[in-house]
Amino acid sequence: MSIKLNDKTIKAAKAGAKVREVTIVGHPNLVLKIYPASARCPAGTKTFTYRYRKKSGIRRVAIGVYPAMSLQEVRERYLEHHRALARGDDPQQEIKRQEEGSGNVTCQAFAETYMARWAIPRKRTHAEDRRMLDKDVIPCIGSMRMVDVTRADIVAVIDRISKRGAPISANRTLALLKRFFGFAIERGVLEHSPCAHARAPAKENQRDRVLNPEEISAFVSALDQSNLSLAVNAVLRFLLVSGQRLGEVVSMEWEDIDLANRVWSLPAERSKNGRGHRIPLSARAVLILRELQASGNSGGWVFANTKGHHVRADSITQALSRLTKQFDLDHFTPHDLRRTAATQISGMGVDRATLVRILNHTDHSTTAIYDRYSYEPEVRQALEKWSTKLDQILAKKRRSR
Repeated sequence: MSIKLNDKTIKAAKAGAKVREVTIVGHPNLVLKIYPASARCPAGTKTFTYRYRKKSGIRRVAIGVYPAMSLQEVRERYLEHHRALARGDDPQQEIKRQEEGSGNVTCQAFAETYMARWAIPRKRTHAEDRRMLDKDVIPCIGSMRMVDVTRADIVAVIDRISKRGAPISANRTLALLKRFFGFAIERGVLEHSPCAHARAPAKENQRDRVLNPEEISAFVSALDQSNLSLAVNAVLRFLLVSGQRLGEVVSMEWEDIDLANRVWSLPAERSKNGRGHRIPLSARAVLILRELQASGNSGGWVFANTKGHHVRADSITQALSRLTKQFDLDHFTPHDLRRTAATQISGMGVDRATLVRILNHTDHSTTAIYDRYSYEPEVRQALEKWSTKLDQILAKKRRSR
């Protein structure tokens, strides 16, 4: 089977019971691999591979994971390998020579080895590693040889992230860099890690911030008065109404939404825990989505930005930070909206088993192993009760003006 190299056809390619290999029209040697669910990756994980023949047999070179790697990047890397093969070089041997060139390999080149040999086989969240590398690591030290990177260079990368007001992202990036350079040591590329003794810039504590009814009213009032884009505004409202995860909400697609039956089907490959999730949509959630549809956004991403992609999670965090400062609200984060929804729902007498389904938490208890009931009617009822209570909270605020 062959398909075209565009987002529509690649997204439409579905996983089977076994790993599927699909060739790409007009791109000989380029193969799309689609994985079924496993302990290592969620169902529907898609990777591109350059496959070619030498006298010794078929060889393969990993290119990247879709959609963490854009199709433009896939084309560029495919062409690099294709040109090398046309010159008589062996793409696989070229990569091995780079890896074995001690610290002479650049950080950008070793990033591909790290992704292919460590992150993708071991981490469900490997796409987040790719995002952090592309956004904050490669632009700063990508052209440097691995052996030349110093602790000062690592600190400069982390400081740059902290200065833009994202200390937790700085912590996550430092953790990634420690794994990255640790892997280089394991492979004999380096003797010592430049991350040694580098400290995380921000202290992280378990948060317990929950908005009270007055704060909820003030937050929604601020959204009404703000100049945030329609998509960003809608994401923040939807987080409060649905209680779902920020990363899963921003990447929502219209094809996952059934407004007639009022349900959002979150695919396993976009779920944090790798499990598909059906989220009933309350009256308020449906209103938010219909408003987006009425604006002309009814294809592709639900919360689309001006560049034709979905709004980014960090953009939502930054927008909320600006909003709280502008309207003099006590600071809170997008995840605090999820916690607020969960706390309010629990406070209305909803049982813990239903709340676990709403939040799509992984339950490892023995009972959960045997309990395969979906709880969808109970989840729908609980979210409707929360929607109604939210109406009452906001109506009370309006009456008090």
